[in-house]
Amino acid sequence: MDIIDIVKNTIIRHDLIQKGDVVLAALSGGSDSVAMCDILIKLSKELDFTVCAAHVNHNMRDEALHDENFVRDMCKKAGIECYVKSADVLGYAKEHNMSSELAGRKIRYDFFEEIKEKHGIDKIATAHNKNDSAESILLHLIRGCGIDGLRAIPYRREDIIRPVLDLTKGQIETYCHKNGLLYVTDKTNFKNDYTRNKIRNIILPKICDINENFVNTVTANAVIFKETSEFMKEYAKGVYDEICDNGRLDIKRLSCEHTAAARVIIQMHFENFTKAAQNLPLEHTEKILKLIKEEKTSKTLNLPNGISARLEYNRLYFIKTDEKSGDYEIPVETGKMIFVPEAGFEALIKEESVKNNNTKNKIYFYKKRDTKLYIRNRRRGDCFYPVAMTGKKKLSDLFCDMKIPANERDNIPLLTENDNIIWVMGVRADRRFLQGEVLMSARITERRKG
Repeated sequence: MDIIDIVKNTIIRHDLIQKGDVVLAALSGGSDSVAMCDILIKLSKELDFTVCAAHVNHNMRDEALHDENFVRDMCKKAGIECYVKSADVLGYAKEHNMSSELAGRKIRYDFFEEIKEKHGIDKIATAHNKNDSAESILLHLIRGCGIDGLRAIPYRREDIIRPVLDLTKGQIETYCHKNGLLYVTDKTNFKNDYTRNKIRNIILPKICDINENFVNTVTANAVIFKETSEFMKEYAKGVYDEICDNGRLDIKRLSCEHTAAARVIIQMHFENFTKAAQNLPLEHTEKILKLIKEEKTSKTLNLPNGISARLEYNRLYFIKTDEKSGDYEIPVETGKMIFVPEAGFEALIKEESVKNNNTKNKIYFYKKRDTKLYIRNRRRGDCFYPVAMTGKKKLSDLFCDMKIPANERDNIPLLTENDNIIWVMGVRADRRFLQGEVLMSARITERRKG
């Protein structure tokens, strides 16, 4: 198939460009972007869209100004609009404490988006090709990844499209040669300072010596990996919705699933907890699976970024280990609503004339006339005398007996008198306060924190 026909087929098959679109071609001046821009211009009349171009001068090489002028001249000859930005990439990288590679990418895409908003651009076209996809897959494989890392570069991501993604680097260079297209060469691409350059210049050529069709083979397989991944996620989502309750996974149900599905479910659970597409490294997923298989409960695993996984009472959940609130102690003003932000509770403690039945969220108790009441969090060594039990009991033991998860225990406030626990609020009262001088009632209502 002709190169232009391949790109046309890609555009139509993946619905990359619609009739009347204005497409901004990211034009570095290299062979990939020059070929893409030329092909888009040739297809623009047939498919009824408009092409313009954007170039960012990184000012990192002696040839940078030459490349900028090359792009300007190319666009002028082609009769298309050209937007150019001169950037201090090294200065930006230093200021924001990032690599020059990441800084350049950030500046480029910010510029593209700026032009898009200012000039009514519909799509931003980048010149990623099959070789780029193969390099990305190898990079992910070397660094360690799950099946998602073996997916190829997508044809589109929101307003960013990749119309030459079905072409190899060899096809692109052949197209430039046959059509007499000049292009510039970035000599830094041949320096093996970056991992990707090492893959491009050393590893990938050696693999192609063994299998000359490797780029086509690996990108074709990437489509299968993508479809497999999407199927697994769809299946896992159905199971996840069934076995997840209030942010905790049912371990017994999870252990009935195939290990491959369990991995995806744990990753899904982690992403829901972090509320971001944040990958849980495979080594940590495997440790969680091992604990589940060994039925080791009441166990905590430390994960990256101050997060821990907790297995407790046949449930798996995640907690933030670096966000524990400090001790608090709030004086009680009788008859006034008290908000306990650390626990997300409102409490009302007042004098009563008649005693009714206790409920989970309201109790009646007696206090001495001149003593002060406080609401506080639990402390090490807390003990009390629970109603309907004999003797004294450690608060930590009560929580264990009642199977209250560890991450919830610090959020349960205590109503106290002279540091004696009157009520583990919403859980259990202390029987020592069933008689006394002044009848009181205490009521709690859940409220969002903040």
